[in-house]
Amino acid sequence: MAKEPSYEELARIRRDLEQKVAELQKTVDQYSGMPDALHDTGLFGELFKKAADMIIVRIIQESVNPGKIVLANAAALITLEYSMGELREKTLNDLMEPGTMSDVKQDHIYPETIKFERRLVTKSGKKIEAELHS
Repeated sequence: MAKEPSYEELARIRRDLEQKVAELQKTVDQYSGMPDALHDTGLFGELFKKAADMIIVRIIQESVNPGKIVLANAAALITLEYSMGELREKTLNDLMEPGTMSDVKQDHIYPETIKFERRLVTKSGKKIEAELHS
């Protein structure tokens, strides 16, 4: 029979795991390249960083169609397999598989919001389904 670990061994394992989690968080923060301004936004910044869903922010201007990506959370970077620098060179249309746009639907609760489904293509070519809100 295996001997049960002592309190000291469990405490050491916990410290090691906490250290690894902190190191992983630093890696994710580095990988995401999030601007310092986001770190100062309090709750929104925390929500943005820790959201399990992809969040991509892009420029919307009438003269710039469709607009470059300016910010993406860690979930988007990991899922799409791009660095923040690489994504900033792209528009959302660059990530979409051609011919996959479904009907654009106006949101009934928020009429100024539209939503549609598209298949996005990761850096390695993998196709993923996404619901986009704008």
